[in-house]
Amino acid sequence: MRFQKLMLWTIAATVGLTARPLLAQEDGAYLYKIYCAICHEATDSEARAPGRAVLRQMTPEHILQVLEAGVMKTQAAERSRTQRRILAEYLSEKKFGSV
Repeated sequence: MRFQKLMLWTIAATVGLTARPLLAQEDGAYLYKIYCAICHEATDSEARAPGRAVLRQMTPEHILQVLEAGVMKTQAAERSRTQRRILAEYLSEKKFGSV
């Protein structure tokens, strides 16, 4: 009985540790920090990427279109469609289909 409990706890701990990085990759704030902030949070006068305040005014549909077919297509190519959608909702602070 003790062995079974120990095995269950070991499995639960292992699953918990491996799930955390997967969940982080589906988090908009995490994705933004890792892949986008370097340019979109730039403070120098030469910065060309729109900041968060500008992105917040856009719809998630527009941001997704820019990520998939616009000027950000190359930068976003390595992100999955799900990750691009998560980023679009995170940056716009709106859900897809909202008015």
